[in-house]
Amino acid sequence: VEQYRSWSTKATEKQGPAACIFWVSNFGESERVAQCFAHGLTSASVSVEMHDLNAIDAFELTECIARNDCIVVTAPPQGSEAASMLGSIIAGAKEKKHKFTILDSCDKSQEPLSMIRSRFSQQNIPEALPVFEVEDGNVTTQVMQGFEEMGMKLGSLLTQKAKAAKAKGQNKDLEQALGRLSSTLYVVTAKKVGVRHAMIASWVTPASQEPVGISVAIAKDRAIEPLMRVGDAFNLNLLEEGRSQGIMKHFLQKFAPGTDRLAGVESFESGSGAAVLKEACAYLECKIVSRMDAGDHFI
Repeated sequence: VEQYRSWSTKATEKQGPAACIFWVSNFGESERVAQCFAHGLTSASVSVEMHDLNAIDAFELTECIARNDCIVVTAPPQGSEAASMLGSIIAGAKEKKHKFTILDSCDKSQEPLSMIRSRFSQQNIPEALPVFEVEDGNVTTQVMQGFEEMGMKLGSLLTQKAKAAKAKGQNKDLEQALGRLSSTLYVVTAKKVGVRHAMIASWVTPASQEPVGISVAIAKDRAIEPLMRVGDAFNLNLLEEGRSQGIMKHFLQKFAPGTDRLAGVESFESGSGAAVLKEACAYLECKIVSRMDAGDHFI
């Protein structure tokens, strides 16, 4: 038994970081929130398993907690069976092994988010990310995008150590050589189902003459990634040399999940709905016709 336990532990460690998401069926926005958050996590190469608190039994719950590093919970209804299962989750969490994150189910009858957080804290379980609470329960596509971005952020935190170790083992001469490659900074903007986004891009190159095409590299854990799928449209804003410091400073700052990156930026919409920055000296309207997996980026 001990040999099997040792083998199982080592096998789990090799799989990398993993998270379990507990949601509640037929309650508020619990399922949609959990799905958006899970998509963000998987974009950052984190293994994810999801369980409905109305369907999972005590044994499955215990096994699930044991094989995952992070526990994500959507708020259950007050006084429900799902709320009782939440107590089992908190009791099964380990101080040195687990981290937790709480998601708003956007329902007035849910357990108070502050109370759930307090119960985890009383067990000395560290919080992976602050509670993402939806103001006034107003669930929009921008809010759902925020949950997905929050999942991406958690994924980046969970994979941080592995990425640092991998970077440490890279060839320094190769890094220096790649650092000498010339690049220009652009602003990529996109809009999809009412959600608009923007990011700084530097890996942009001409790709074809007939038809005219470019290639753009987008990190898999970037918040704009869900808006950059095959068939989607985006704009590439070209900035004037020597006059772009203000706009660059704006887009390089850290944004909270779900924040509209274009708020306060002078722009207008092109035919695709993506923003054109008024400070841009030129822009290209683009449509994604193919996407290639390139390690930690999509091209």
